[in-house]
Amino acid sequence: APDRAVPLDAGDVATALFVDRHRRELGPWSPDAFARVRDVLLGYRFYPPAVMLRRTAFEEEGRPVRLGDRLGLGLVLTSLPGLPPLLLPAVAEVHLAESGPERASLGYRTTLRHYGRGEWRAVVRREGERLVLEVDCHVRPCRWYAWLGGPVSLRSPRAAFSAGAYNLRAAAASVSAPARSPA
Repeated sequence: APDRAVPLDAGDVATALFVDRHRRELGPWSPDAFARVRDVLLGYRFYPPAVMLRRTAFEEEGRPVRLGDRLGLGLVLTSLPGLPPLLLPAVAEVHLAESGPERASLGYRTTLRHYGRGEWRAVVRREGERLVLEVDCHVRPCRWYAWLGGPVSLRSPRAAFSAGAYNLRAAAASVSAPARSPA
């Protein structure tokens, strides 16, 4: 569970080992598609459960996310065949939560109970007639197992982003297409 007593320690982008920025189109713009994607993002359901487990007070309390909310996270890593996946627990704090008619954003900073030091920020917005996602992050491993994992640790954020972008694209696509009149 997210612990309020754990201090923040987001590190610095200048000392991060992994700095990344991604941009993906999620599909055509529509208010309904945006509303669905916004709800997934602001509920921090960006990552599918096969990638990241989460526990949040705002979800348990049935309210919108707020600045300062803590996220209890568990990064799911595949282990050896026949064994259950590994779960890397972490706690992060929301420092960005905005929602408007054509733009929504969510961001968090890591705490001392995170395997990396860094920040993550996602923005979904209208760009012309397209719905676009941008994610910025920086991370510096801070646990022995994250350092030992080396290349795998650096690949994990990219794979997680791809799964998250696919998750949002599926949310946007789940909005039924408007009926067309026969020509």
